[in-house]
Amino acid sequence: MTVHQSSIDHLTTRLMGLVERSTHGQMVATQEHLGADSIRRLGLDSLGMLTFLVAVEDEFGIEWGDDVPKEILTSFEGMAAYIAQELGDAA
Repeated sequence: MTVHQSSIDHLTTRLMGLVERSTHGQMVATQEHLGADSIRRLGLDSLGMLTFLVAVEDEFGIEWGDDVPKEILTSFEGMAAYIAQELGDAA
């Protein structure tokens, strides 16, 4: 299945907003934060990252498995592509 770049871009934007909501405005991601390791570079502590990952699960109706490569969890674009793949046409 091919995922359109527009879907990934839309999901990336949603994920960036979700970081802000899940950290109660303490972390704000902008277009400047995109790229490799974009989530990791925000500086979320372990509780903040866990809260964000749970918020992603709730928002998109997915569950993170133990087999998800760490690269997926460190960048907005990687996470968006993974979610788009998981959701298929629903993305």
